[in-house]
Amino acid sequence: MDRSPGAGFVTWHNDGTELTNSGREPLTGSFCINHYALSWDPTGRVLIGPTNIRENVSVDARGNHYSGTFSIDQFATDEKTVLAHVGGAVSATRITVD
Repeated sequence: MDRSPGAGFVTWHNDGTELTNSGREPLTGSFCINHYALSWDPTGRVLIGPTNIRENVSVDARGNHYSGTFSIDQFATDEKTVLAHVGGAVSATRITVD
């Protein structure tokens, strides 16, 4: 598995919700549900604020791969001030347990 901060495991559900276990250090909070996450400083003790992660993806006909774009907005604790914005490409391949 790629262990970079952008890597992780995502579970998509029939109702359109998802759960992500990211490649971030667990101390900083590595789970997000429906792409609002709480971001912490590297010590895991100081809340930076909420992070909104959006993806626009297309799934292949077999449901085994998706690709698209993403954007991430890091907010301050006031939930209004944008501290950072990044965007780029995202892709994933289904893994199965044999």
